[in-house]
Amino acid sequence: NRYFYEPQNNNRLTYLLKFGHRPFRSSWDVSYINEHSDSLVNDPQNVDIAQTLNWTEVIEDFVCKMMPRPAFFVFNSGLWADDELVEVDVQTKIVQSLSNCNIISVYKTTTIPM
Repeated sequence: NRYFYEPQNNNRLTYLLKFGHRPFRSSWDVSYINEHSDSLVNDPQNVDIAQTLNWTEVIEDFVCKMMPRPAFFVFNSGLWADDELVEVDVQTKIVQSLSNCNIISVYKTTTIPM
């Protein structure tokens, strides 16, 4: 996961990674993800996982609590064979969760299995 902030133009970009049916994992507490940090963890064993969430929990318990809250949420399904984004029920829950937080959702596939 990556968090970027450019104060001169008030641009913020958040990149969250969730693989297929695997839960989203984050070592960041949503209350301070936009604060500047010079720390970089080079050894994955030194990361404390703060959260392990499914899609709707990612949105409701993480994205919707970010300050400032994102205006857009862009999905890219990638090449994961077990990608739950193809499930209509999951899509409906995701869109509803984002809508409840006044976040616009965009779905785009940039990779096609060969």
